[in-house]
Amino acid sequence: MTPQFSKAATTYNQYARIQQHVGTRLLEHISDNTYTSILDCGCGTGSLTKQVANHYPKASITGFDKEAAMIKYAKSQHETSFIEADLTTYTAPAPVDLLISNATFQWVDSLDLITQFLTRNTHAQSTVACTIFGPQTFIELQHLVPHIPAASFFDMPQYTAQFEQNFQITYADNSTYHSSFESLADLLKSIKLTGTSAKNTHIWTRSKLEKLEQNYTQRFGSITATFNVFTFILKRL
Repeated sequence: MTPQFSKAATTYNQYARIQQHVGTRLLEHISDNTYTSILDCGCGTGSLTKQVANHYPKASITGFDKEAAMIKYAKSQHETSFIEADLTTYTAPAPVDLLISNATFQWVDSLDLITQFLTRNTHAQSTVACTIFGPQTFIELQHLVPHIPAASFFDMPQYTAQFEQNFQITYADNSTYHSSFESLADLLKSIKLTGTSAKNTHIWTRSKLEKLEQNYTQRFGSITATFNVFTFILKRL
């Protein structure tokens, strides 16, 4: 799966309401105030990284993302350290006390690569706090449009089984959020401007959009999108 985040650096914060909400909620589940080193994986525009910096002003904090445009934008907005890197290969200079990831792991096609990244960058008793989009995300579109990326996301039992190999799961939650849009065009625009669509394989003519919107409202009553979000707090064994 190849989302188009590089094209959404300047519009992401405006349209990523669900991502921002679950990221803020994620921080509420982290109670320890003694972390001295923190890593934000898939930091995007740095919005959550900035919140983490406010929570832990004395900690050394680094945000990283593989999209150069996102890192460039983050650096222009925040004073926190940001670097361009890919989680499948990234190794921090030293294992960190707290590793945070908000709405990133669902884009990694291999659970083993996620586990390897986490174990490579944490030490005994490190905390990992993450949110992950699940396969029921955009379930409405999945019923009407082929090849929606979310249909291939791993489910919660798969993440649970993987994490339990190296971590104690101290908190796990499977939540569903709904966001309403005035039109199908607005929904598709939101997906595009947060970079959460794959490479464009659909040519949306006006007639196709009108037909799809008609089918959407007939089936679901309104233009509402579902977001399926898993939240995990892990302690390294």
